[in-house]
Amino acid sequence: MHDHLIHLGFSERVALANASAELARHRTTLREQAALLRQSGRNSEQHTGVIADLRALKEVDTSALAVILHLDREVRAQFKQPMRIQGAPANLLSLARLSSLADVLCWEDAAIH
Repeated sequence: MHDHLIHLGFSERVALANASAELARHRTTLREQAALLRQSGRNSEQHTGVIADLRALKEVDTSALAVILHLDREVRAQFKQPMRIQGAPANLLSLARLSSLADVLCWEDAAIH
């Protein structure tokens, strides 16, 4: 059980035009939260879960998958566990299936297959 959850709330639109800004915003959150955990003396690997909340996400292209994949890699490197993805819209799930990323990412509440 995680006693500290890092919540990454996504914008309504993640596409080529704003993907870099979306990624930078979430990377900053991850760095800040990791620093807070270090300052409190807690082991981030044992006590932290990271959730990507996609419930607000409506408009996507493949850039959204790139952002999610990049963040997942960072979370795995920093916290030694996958990022959990919640509330993924159907169009993003379709892109994940088409690009063979359906099995790579941790989709919590989606029928991905």
